[in-house]
Amino acid sequence: MKKRTYTLLMALVLLVILPVGPSAQSIASPEVDLEIIDKMIEEGIDNTQIMELASFLTDVIGPRLTNSPQMFRANDWTKKKLQEFGLDNVHLHEWGPFGRGWELHRFALHAHSEFGSF
Repeated sequence: MKKRTYTLLMALVLLVILPVGPSAQSIASPEVDLEIIDKMIEEGIDNTQIMELASFLTDVIGPRLTNSPQMFRANDWTKKKLQEFGLDNVHLHEWGPFGRGWELHRFALHAHSEFGSF
């Protein structure tokens, strides 16, 4: 039984790996639109907002534990941002049930070592 399963698995892998036919694009000579690549690089370097977006998510909204108020706030904020960027079909996908969420209101750490306290 194991040999049959192995044979079927290998046959499936070969079907996925082998090229479909002569119409398949060659990996050795793909068609690349360098103008589009240049525009993507320029957009990523000159007009990036990644630091502002990441900073808002991490510093303002904070940790986003599952089912926490911060997670729902981050979801809504991200949806609004994507709509501001011009995306049309932005929506939140329902999933679950997960259970109860929680958030940390206060945390304190007191550590003592032979070198002192901090």
